[in-house]
Amino acid sequence: ARMGSGTPGSGNFLRGDGAWTAISGAQITGYAATLADVTNTTTETTICYFDVGANEWADGDIIFLWLGNKIKNNSGSTRTTVGKVNVGAGAQVQILSQGFSDSATEYETMGMITSFMRTASTVMVGQNLRTWGVPTGAIYPNGEGAVGTSTPANFTDVQRVSFKVTLPHADSTYYVQPQNARVWKVSAT
Repeated sequence: ARMGSGTPGSGNFLRGDGAWTAISGAQITGYAATLADVTNTTTETTICYFDVGANEWADGDIIFLWLGNKIKNNSGSTRTTVGKVNVGAGAQVQILSQGFSDSATEYETMGMITSFMRTASTVMVGQNLRTWGVPTGAIYPNGEGAVGTSTPANFTDVQRVSFKVTLPHADSTYYVQPQNARVWKVSAT
């Protein structure tokens, strides 16, 4: 049985409405991310940010943020790390609050941290907490999906998207060190 209308092939994909559509290079856009470590402080610190150009974020576009980190908590007890995101001048949205057990082990983690979908003048903020944690020593919260919304002033200006982390205890052996980031926008059309 044939699926969808149109002609299938390696240069197109099957849309949700059942139509085969050509893949265009403009449908996926990558953004460069700037990274910074957070250690020995209780001050909220931007560990990753990227800029979406003026008029580049259309209604229905989704942006994914993937991070590779080194994480360690050898501060003497379990500590809870808090992560929040900002989209432009819109409201800050908390995407994680996660406990890390005390351990001398430095963990390397990688995964999708969050996603953003523009819906009219609002950005829905999602989470994917299973990939933030470490294989052992982490206390995993429940849930994935949309956790809040942010409403930037407009999308005709550059939008800075920031991922911020707050450590509850200042110690040189309690840190998050981003190693790599990948940011992709998938266009709605």
